[in-house]
Amino acid sequence: MARTISRWVLTGMALAWAATASAQVVNPRTLEFIASVDHDVTQSGQALVTTYEARWYATGATAPLSVTFLGKPTPEPTSRRIIVDVAATILAIPIGTGYVCRVAAIGPGGEGVSDPSAPFGVAVRSPAGPTNAVLRNP
Repeated sequence: MARTISRWVLTGMALAWAATASAQVVNPRTLEFIASVDHDVTQSGQALVTTYEARWYATGATAPLSVTFLGKPTPEPTSRRIIVDVAATILAIPIGTGYVCRVAAIGPGGEGVSDPSAPFGVAVRSPAGPTNAVLRNP
């Protein structure tokens, strides 16, 4: 039986998207979504949701470029939001624009998949600077 995730967004994307249709998040670091309504539901002693996956697609593609196993993070108590760090996953996606993400709630009865996120892009980013520079005499 398919279950649905009520809604989700890449962090910051909803506000940017609402401000202007042409705005696009580039190199997102976190993924934020609302937990499935079945996140804590059990049936005959089995959890209906056992794990989540983030599936990364080129816009319009039917097969994901990458899949990130998210486990079953605990949602924030009042908002039911789940926030996960996806920076490492984004680095593995080819540079370009027009990508979307879908989150799947997976359980013994099947899966429910979210609608696609607003489009995002991946660009070459500046490297982090070195740390702890020390000058010494030999």
